[in-house]
Amino acid sequence: MNPLFAMAAKSALSMIGEGAFLRGTVACKVNIEYGVQLAGIDENMVVDKDIAHIEAVHSPKVGDTLAHPDGNFILDALLEDKGAFKRVIVLKV
Repeated sequence: MNPLFAMAAKSALSMIGEGAFLRGTVACKVNIEYGVQLAGIDENMVVDKDIAHIEAVHSPKVGDTLAHPDGNFILDALLEDKGAFKRVIVLKV
């Protein structure tokens, strides 16, 4: 991965992200988008999901816990791996 992209992702998350703890001990900045519409297999299927942006260096994995100022979440599914950060569907617990 290009170091410039990694720096840009870290910079963006430092501005728009909020302090959170991944797996209870890994301090990180996380941005959560609420009510993102995702299209399914069928063109008529649309679901609303909450999406977290987490730096890839923290190795977020499905099943990890996330303690965020908006509440506690579980990482449910990897939506997108952008190299510098990952977009993960989260479920509030």
